[in-house]
Amino acid sequence: MPITVSTPHRSYAQERFIFVDHDGHDIRVIRERDFGSVWNGLRYRLTGEMSTWYTLHSPPPFSRADLFHLYNGASLARRPWVTTVENWQFNRLGPIDRAGLLAGRPCRRIMAISNWVIDRFRERAVDFGYDDRIMAKVELVPPPQALVPRQERDDDGRTRLCFVGSAFFRKGGLELLRALERLAPEELPLELEIVSSLATDAYPPGTEFGPEDVAEVHRLLERLGRSVRRHASLPNAQVLELLGRSDVGVLPSFFDTYGFSVLEMMGAGLPMVVTNQRSLPELVTEERGWVLELPLDAHATVDRTSAEKRRAVSELLVEQLTEVLRRIASAPEEIRRRGAHAREYVHAVHDPARYAERLRRVYTEALS
Repeated sequence: MPITVSTPHRSYAQERFIFVDHDGHDIRVIRERDFGSVWNGLRYRLTGEMSTWYTLHSPPPFSRADLFHLYNGASLARRPWVTTVENWQFNRLGPIDRAGLLAGRPCRRIMAISNWVIDRFRERAVDFGYDDRIMAKVELVPPPQALVPRQERDDDGRTRLCFVGSAFFRKGGLELLRALERLAPEELPLELEIVSSLATDAYPPGTEFGPEDVAEVHRLLERLGRSVRRHASLPNAQVLELLGRSDVGVLPSFFDTYGFSVLEMMGAGLPMVVTNQRSLPELVTEERGWVLELPLDAHATVDRTSAEKRRAVSELLVEQLTEVLRRIASAPEEIRRRGAHAREYVHAVHDPARYAERLRRVYTEALS
């Protein structure tokens, strides 16, 4: 009999982690709305804000599922369920003890996408008194990522940098442009292509950006001229083509739980320039790119909770980006070597076929 797996959502995360190709195996993945997803949809349309109940799964009464697969969620279901997690999001929600749901018998597996997530779960499970029951279910399951084909291009001797991310300011886009402005008098053979809407998101709280920041970006783009090209958005196929004709990926983020665009760029054979926060150093090592060292708190997160701290860490990031980009401009062999290691790593650790096989094992064990 085929296994029917149900999930309440179908967004980017679910497409990546749950709606995967099981290559003819007897596994069928379906979408069934639940109370949390319906309520969140209504709230978002009315207020533009996500509901905190979004991650609490209340199964539909006539579900066709053998088990449920959630993303960052916990379920009230009595039948088996598993969850893929990128961070701890299981504090008490009204009368519902979500950590207790993780510890309960219906929760069969907690698939953490990085070791940083496992460390967070170990810490929080102790806080809630469920450390043994929760940690016994936690397993490292890195995200799947297909390799991205390389694209033919003219060899004009220039190094092509690539930045992809809608949250431009949170991901260090402004500091990247400031670093390129400092390097402009040196006339280095560097080009940058950006795919970003320049969103001024305020996540996490205390890191707000405003119109003056957007105005500075436009001023820098004008000053840098033809060496920088920006797209507000591109279809995914065109983004992959862009990655395939680039040399180095840059995502000097202040706040990213994982960094899926980093994985995509590495899959295209791009060595990465990233910061040392959260899960990024697990993906990018000195063998596969360049890691910029920012001061971190106890949770491996950059502290930007005051204006003074934001200014200091921003200037530090600009200084380090300036130095790394200067080195990159004169190191084509180093770029190729690190890029090859990045691509080999993605194939070895994030191969989609092996990920699907691992999911099948998790589902089978959850129902046994």
